[in-house]
Amino acid sequence: MKKDFFNPLFTALIALVASIFLFACANIVPPSGGLKDNQKPQILSATPPNYSTLFTSNRITLALDEFYNLDNPAQQIIISPPVPQQPDYIISGKKLTIKFNASLLANTTYNINFGNSIKDFNEGNVQDSFKYVFSTGSEIDSGMITGRVLNAADNIAQEGFSILLYKDLGDSVVFKNKPYYTGKTNKEGFFKITNLQYGTYKVVALKDNDFDYLYNPESEMFAFTDSFITLDEISVQKDLTLYCFKETATKTVLLDVTNPSLGLIKFIYNKPIVNFRFDADLYNKNDIAILNPTKDTISYYYSDYTRKNTTFFITTNNSIKDTFVKDLFYIKESELPNNKISILTEISLLKGMNKPNDFQDIYKPFTITLSRPFNIIDSNKIQIFEDTNAAVVNVNSIQNPKDKRTLTFYDKWKPATQYNLVLKKGAIRDQFNSENEELKQTFKTANLVEYGNIILHNNIQKDKPYLLQIWSEKGQNIYQNEVNSSDINKTITIPNLITGNYRIVVVEDNNLNKKWDAGRYMLHQQPEKVYSFGDKIFLKPGWDLDIDIKL
Repeated sequence: MKKDFFNPLFTALIALVASIFLFACANIVPPSGGLKDNQKPQILSATPPNYSTLFTSNRITLALDEFYNLDNPAQQIIISPPVPQQPDYIISGKKLTIKFNASLLANTTYNINFGNSIKDFNEGNVQDSFKYVFSTGSEIDSGMITGRVLNAADNIAQEGFSILLYKDLGDSVVFKNKPYYTGKTNKEGFFKITNLQYGTYKVVALKDNDFDYLYNPESEMFAFTDSFITLDEISVQKDLTLYCFKETATKTVLLDVTNPSLGLIKFIYNKPIVNFRFDADLYNKNDIAILNPTKDTISYYYSDYTRKNTTFFITTNNSIKDTFVKDLFYIKESELPNNKISILTEISLLKGMNKPNDFQDIYKPFTITLSRPFNIIDSNKIQIFEDTNAAVVNVNSIQNPKDKRTLTFYDKWKPATQYNLVLKKGAIRDQFNSENEELKQTFKTANLVEYGNIILHNNIQKDKPYLLQIWSEKGQNIYQNEVNSSDINKTITIPNLITGNYRIVVVEDNNLNKKWDAGRYMLHQQPEKVYSFGDKIFLKPGWDLDIDIKL
């Protein structure tokens, strides 16, 4: 009898196997590799539509083309004019709803700038160009203020400054009231605030560290315009440059007291102090107090390393008194051999071109800084050797009488030469009356070919007092001189500078105190002007760099 291959049972079996095979083939497998997603989320629609007038809703809904994260909306999303209460931000799938929790002003144009708050899920691409505008009246306002914020001290563009516009024109408004309009600077320091009502405004820039839209002179940088800004049909747009500064504090305040290491207490003030006086229960006549170069920090080196705490009474500027109790780092006397004095030197050497190491400037003294004050007990045990022949170099050494942690060596250093400094055991004794173990420091001098000259040609024609300054790339003021129009056509040569980047500026020294001064807002005093001649000017090895100083 012939077998029937198409009987119902066999057919069902074939169908089952085929369905399993097809199901396996239809499984979704995530793609591997592929191009990185660089596309930022797009706004597909808005309800009510963007640039709506006669707005009466209490919410706005945005539809995006992909799923997204909303990053820090309270700080990133700026609504101008500000609303009395923060709105609710509601995420639902690919939609974002902004629900207002307070009534809006009548006949007012509102701007909602989303900053960097909207980011896609996978790559964090930011939708940074979207702005929603609406009016509760019948028209959208058309006034505009644009501009840039620069640091008054160096003319460097400032990112993240809040631009604040006030209808109240009083001086105190920046301390008490929220602004009517706000904007923010980008990476290049530029800002643009649009759809403004015609009218007159006070305009300031604020580095709003605490996000409260109020100026705190003690901690925040600030800039202001010399006059009010008026927008009308004739003058629809204004372009501004604002120079920010940190005001010099008027009241001296002790900010912090720290004990960063054994035998050291630091008193940190908000501004330079004139003088100080101590009274403490751990005081010893061998203790040393040092005021740092900026005169806002006192370093007190005490000798009682076994003390666990202290009570301090400190008077500054003959009148400001502070009292505090401080727990201290301490050790037992048996542990002192493990806490010997050491060299802390950041050899303030200049970096050679295209070389990984720092080099000692052959035209400058060599200085070391030790971890605590010391006295020299045997100068014969302090020696410098040339590495090539181990010959002792005859150098003059001087200990700073005020900062007894530093030792400076003067010599005509040979170029491209390695030197070895050795403080042999017992050369010095520190504040704990403990002699040093042998200490060594190696340094190498720069080659002659790594030096160049900067030649400045003075063409200042304005009859004002100026300071001509040169700054190194490490922020050191390496040259300063007074110049004015009477010095016109004068050539100034600054020789033997190590190759590298320099910044050349001219400061308008209005009060003749030989330094740049910040502004004072309540006195309507702008910061002293600084004119920059290139952000970074590169001095090549062996070159003369000619710069024309023209104002």
